[in-house]
Amino acid sequence: MTGDINDAHLSSSARVLQMLKDANYATNEHGIVSFRKFYNNTALDFDIRDMKEDFIRLLKAKESPNIFSFCQFPFLIDANFKSIMMQLEASIESEGAMRDAMFSSMFTGASRAESDHFLVVNINRMNLVPSALREIERNGARLQRPLRVKFTGEEGIDEGGVRKEFFQMLCKVLLDPDFNMFKPSDEHVLWFVPDISNAANHREFRLIGQTLGLAVFNNVMLDVNFPKCLYRMILHPECQLTVDDLAEVDPGLAQGMKDLLEFEEVPDEDLTVEEVFCRSFVFEHDVFGEKIETEIVADGSNKPLTGENRKEFVDAIVEYVIRKSIKENFNKFRDGFLSVCN
Repeated sequence: MTGDINDAHLSSSARVLQMLKDANYATNEHGIVSFRKFYNNTALDFDIRDMKEDFIRLLKAKESPNIFSFCQFPFLIDANFKSIMMQLEASIESEGAMRDAMFSSMFTGASRAESDHFLVVNINRMNLVPSALREIERNGARLQRPLRVKFTGEEGIDEGGVRKEFFQMLCKVLLDPDFNMFKPSDEHVLWFVPDISNAANHREFRLIGQTLGLAVFNNVMLDVNFPKCLYRMILHPECQLTVDDLAEVDPGLAQGMKDLLEFEEVPDEDLTVEEVFCRSFVFEHDVFGEKIETEIVADGSNKPLTGENRKEFVDAIVEYVIRKSIKENFNKFRDGFLSVCN
């Protein structure tokens, strides 16, 4: 990290970029240019040490406004940077809660209940998801406390190992494709099953959001692979989405959209988009073997795909597949995550 990073010129430049960014979205909710155009190359090259230094500068900036931090301007940093910042903030909050618990025990006596200082959940291994739902919903006001897990009928103090086992077990069940909440793509990332295929598991979607939020808050690393656009959507639900995002969620469909955009028409030989692709503005779902069509724009079934409107069609597909088709389940997931990491 450069030694003069707190130079006033950096703050001034960032504020100018902030105005440009605001103007970019003033007349178009998805932006005239991609949000990626605002990423700062210096910040993109940061390693974990640089990110930690920038986070410290953010904390200092609360007392000294002349100190510059990239974290003050989230649009300048990518999803990976934001994820690291979230983990650092959660780690500090968790350590602070642990420290408060220790001092409280020292000065008020050890007789106070463990639940006064920690989020204590009692989990039944044989009834994992229902017991996790019950315990997390019951402790909604305590989610931002260090977690301690107790398995029913098992002795021992949770020093971290039991907690990690709980997270791994719960994620394994909830993220299993057989549970019909998430499905893997060809790139081995997980994405939401569309609402039309799963409209009854709102509590479970909120639970997995809370589970991942608790893992971040308690600084527990999980082997869970989501596309980068998910993190942008958590922070900015109306963020711009592109074919590149679709490529992470559904690589085959994304390639089809790119082929459509690149298709060269030869009208004299009836090689037009309308003749070759024979599509309207609908998306076909396979719901337990039954084909169900959903319009992706108003009156989409009566709107044929043509060479002139193919860009509109691709944008509508991206928007529908990544956002609209999973809106209810994603919102529950996001609410759960932000109930811990807000």
